[in-house]
Amino acid sequence: MQAQVGGPGGGGLLAVPAQIARDSYGLFLVDPDRGTICVYQYQATTRKLQLLASRTYRFDVQLDDWNTQPPPREIQDLVSQQRRLEALPASAPAAP
Repeated sequence: MQAQVGGPGGGGLLAVPAQIARDSYGLFLVDPDRGTICVYQYQATTRKLQLLASRTYRFDVQLDDWNTQPPPREIQDLVSQQRRLEALPASAPAAP
């Protein structure tokens, strides 16, 4: 489940509830206009919402490859190989 709240400028915030830990829940709040994500955890004992983390992702999304497996280049090569195979003419069925 997620909720999107629009603002006067057409932008909005995206709120996504999430399980933070085994018995802990909270939400991710994303502001696409500012390129920011915040993580909140609900503290049941105090009945408060605690900010766990906040950061901009504006520079993160400019990376093509960071700490991923398989590398994007390898996927690109596999896609190219598949397209070449799909472009080959289908072989005719064998005559009886």
